[in-house]
Parts: sequence; C-alpha cells; structure tokens
Amino acid sequence: MRRAIARLSLLLLAVGLACTHPRDDQATDGLAAAPEGDLAVWDGGEITAAELDASVLALVPAERESLSRQGLEAWEGHLRHLAAEEILLAQARTAGLEDAPGFRRHSAELRRRAFVDACVADKVPVEPPQPDDLRRLYDRDPERWAQPERRMVYHIFRRAGGDAEAESAVHEMEEIRRQVRDGRPFGDFTESSDSEARHRGGLLGWIERGRLSPDFDRVVFGLEEGVPSEPVRTRDGVHLFYVDAVLPSSRPGPEQLTSPLTRLWRIEELNRRVAALEERLGLPEGSFVATPEELDALVRSGNAEAVVLRLGANSLTLGQLHERALEEQRRHSLAELPPATAVLEAARRELMLDTWCRGEGFELPAAARQGVDGELADELRQAWASRLITRRLRSQPETLERFFQRNVRRFGTPLRLRLRRLAVPLTGAPSDVMARLERQISQARAGESTLETIAAELGGTLGEAEWTTLSELDTRDPKAREYAAELSAGDFSDPFRVGDRLVVLELLERRDPQTRPLDEVRDAVEAAYRLEHAAELDRALEQDLLAEAGYHRIPGRLEAFLGENGGAEG
Repeated sequence: MRRAIARLSLLLLAVGLACTHPRDDQATDGLAAAPEGDLAVWDGGEITAAELDASVLALVPAERESLSRQGLEAWEGHLRHLAAEEILLAQARTAGLEDAPGFRRHSAELRRRAFVDACVADKVPVEPPQPDDLRRLYDRDPERWAQPERRMVYHIFRRAGGDAEAESAVHEMEEIRRQVRDGRPFGDFTESSDSEARHRGGLLGWIERGRLSPDFDRVVFGLEEGVPSEPVRTRDGVHLFYVDAVLPSSRPGPEQLTSPLTRLWRIEELNRRVAALEERLGLPEGSFVATPEELDALVRSGNAEAVVLRLGANSLTLGQLHERALEEQRRHSLAELPPATAVLEAARRELMLDTWCRGEGFELPAAARQGVDGELADELRQAWASRLITRRLRSQPETLERFFQRNVRRFGTPLRLRLRRLAVPLTGAPSDVMARLERQISQARAGESTLETIAAELGGTLGEAEWTTLSELDTRDPKAREYAAELSAGDFSDPFRVGDRLVVLELLERRDPQTRPLDEVRDAVEAAYRLEHAAELDRALEQDLLAEAGYHRIPGRLEAFLGENGGAEG
C-alpha cells in the first residue's frame, strides 16, 4: 500500500495544502472504544497491527531493513502513509473512478495480460540455460556487452537572462567552486539550483559520452573526480558540473554477465516456444487480422470503431489499438508511439494465448490476482490524488501566476532556426577535401559563392531548408547543434565531420525566443510547478487528507507493537 504515496511526486505536484492536524497520539472522543488490534483510526477506517506487519513485509528488502533500524518517528510516518493511501483509495471509489468506462477497459486488459503471462509461465516452461547456451549467446554479439566509461555527475544551474544576471551567476558559481575545492560537499549548494535535479541533490546520474550536448560532454569528461568544473555559460544561464565517481570502460566476459544473459536467453527461448505453439494452434475460423496496408488505410480513415483484429469472441478496434499504443509508450517511456503494426501483433498474440489458456482450463493464481488488484488500486489513488491537486491549484490562480512570472523566459517560444545542410563526401585525402571546402565557404561568406555551387563542384548533397530548434537538433545531431547555436542569419558554419562526410550549415533565418502570456502556456506551467514542488506536495497532501479524516494514532499501541516485534531501535 505504501507505493502510491511514494509515487505521488509524479502526479500531485501542485500547491501547498496549508492545514493543521492534531498530534497523532492526541486523545479524542471514542478513543477508548477502539478495538484492541487498531494502531491508528480515522473516520471510516483503521490500521491494525496485522496490516502494518503485512505492509512492512511487502516492502523491498532494502526499505524493510532501513525501516527496522529506525526509531518511532519513522514508524509513525509509515503508519501515516498507510492511512493516507487507504483514504485516497476510498475517496476514489466513492467518486466512481473505478466504474469509469476507460478504467474498466484498462482493468480488463491488465487482468488479461496477467492471466496470459501466468498461463504461459505455467504451460510453456523454459528450462534454465546451460553455460554453453550463455556462451553462444554472448559470442553472437560481444560488442553488445561492452561497457563505455560512465561518470556519476552532479549539476547546479542558475537561470540568467541578461548579461548582468549571467555575470552575477558566474561569480556565484566561482565561489561555490572555491568552497568545494576547499572541502565543502557539493551537495550543500544544490538546493538553491534552478535545475529540476535539485530535488535529487543535483544528481544527473551515471552519464555516458554522447548523453549530454557536445559542450557539456567535453566539460564532464574532462573533469577529475571531486573537482568542480569552471562555470559554463549558455544562453539560458550558468552551469556547474561535478563528477563524484568514474567507471572506466570495460568489456566483461560471459561469466560476469550471467544474470543479463540468462534473462535474454529466457526471453528468446520463450518467444521461440510461444511461436511454435501459435503455429500449431493456427487462427480460429472467422478470424481477421488487418494487414499493414489495411491497418494504414484504417488509421488514415480515423474511424475509431473500425475492427482491426478479431479472434473468436475477442476483437479490437482502432481506438482500442491506439489506447494500447499510448499505454506502451507510457510503460516504456518511449519518445514516440510504437508502430501500430507492432502493437497489433502483440495484441494478436495476447488474444490468441488468452483463448488457448481458457480452453486449457487455466485459472489465475490468487497471488497474481492480488498483484493486479494492488496495481489497479495504486492507479486509482494516483488518479484521484491528481484530481484533488488540480482542483486546488485551479482554485488558487495566484500560485501559478507567481511561478510563471519567476520563470517567464522558460515558457516562451524556443529559438527557431531555418537551416540548410550541405554534406560533402570525404573522397581521396580528407585534409585536401577539408581545405577545398574551407576555401569555398570563405567565398560564400564573401558573397562570391553559394551552397548550390559548392555542392556541384565537390559532389555534395544539399538538403532542403527546414525550421528546427536546438533541442530537436540535439536529438538528431548533437554536433550540428553545437555549430548552429553560434550562427547569425545569412552565415555559414565551419565544416565539421560526421562519419565519412564533411558538413556545413547555412542559417537562412533566425527567430529569437519570445515570451508568451500565461493563458497560452498554462498547462505547461502547471506541469512544471507540480514537478518542482513534488516533495512538499506529497507531505502537504498527506497532511491534508489525514486532518480532514480525523486521523489519530492510539497512544502506546505502536510502541507496544515495536516492542513485541523488535522493530525500532533507541
């Protein structure tokens, strides 16, 4: 039950819920009537010793061990979390979220997926791999398992608009750098950062080359451990980087990769066995699976009720297929929707196996049913909590207004560039090609040549002019972003190498960032506010829920529980 509150930071991210609540152990009317096993009660609910015990057993080992080593205050916090979760779930169900058509469909699909997974695990068992199996899998693509150098990176950012702000931020970063070099922890300074990483103590995590922009990459991978970077100034502000640890590149052997190799082997072996089962079963009579061409035509038609898959009594519409694609995108944090053909194939396999499993008389084990029930309960809690926070935030527009005014540049239009890209193949001696191209670019800057002329003379390819942003360039071609950012309208970049080609960019037009009114960007402002105020909103929401429900802890009972179970020290 603890999971929902732990995940509220992704959803509830909004406004402080100022309220007071009684001390947990404060005596209240009716306290003496509380049943013997209750540790805490509120209007309409209670937490018993058995429920607390079960919740602790459900924690992952590291969390369970951490809680067991802590004192009464930590256990009180855990008890409050459990109560808040129960209150959220009860309110969500009372509000009818569980009966909403979309949630009912999602619930049915989640239960079917769990049913199919459990059935396949039971009916299509995969034997453990032998060492030779893992060796063959490793030898198939040894490069796949190579580990590049990784660095544990921390970051401080100070947003700065004009030159005066930037200069002040540089001086501030220089002072932070001096103090860290004198021995102060880098983490002492991260709370005041304007980066979202401040909520994680400035942590960006383990970074590999190419994950950051070229400029940042050079800085981070040129640092010594424990020595902050020099301040790095960009258009948006000033950055300071810090590398806490370095893992050098390595090429582990199969004996060091037993776990990931085993997981991959099991997946591939299971896929082979399921494919063989599907081939043996065939499609039920009257089945329909849209071909890629038919699916493309249905997508273009936009008819959400059009059937794209029918297997026996089961069918899937285009609208339901789109919902599945959105769920896969969320589940795997994909930048784009997965291809419709891939989602349709996964749905076909799932429905086919569902039909076969039911024919085999398989029933979902109780533990699996409980797992699905728990996941759905978590989703109900999160949906209701998000609704509560949204309602409160919209009733206090001044909160968003203040946040927007402090970050107005952040929500403006991005810098947009209209670029053309010339790519010249590196034939013969690369230095000669570079020298010829540099001479031609000098002539173009003087108005004596054009990219069309250069492309014709050097056998290059000239792309169409297109509008783009720096972030889009960073995704497609980080090196191009580095050169494009410094161009003025009508200028050409210096040649730079990409693979077996030399590339030159021409900036035709430049549209500088513009501020936008709050009404145009309200959704983005609200989302950013929620994300940046996650921790305090978790606490505020919990406090508000418990106060409104009249939550109180029964004096002495939690202490007795811990004494009997040895759960707290000190």
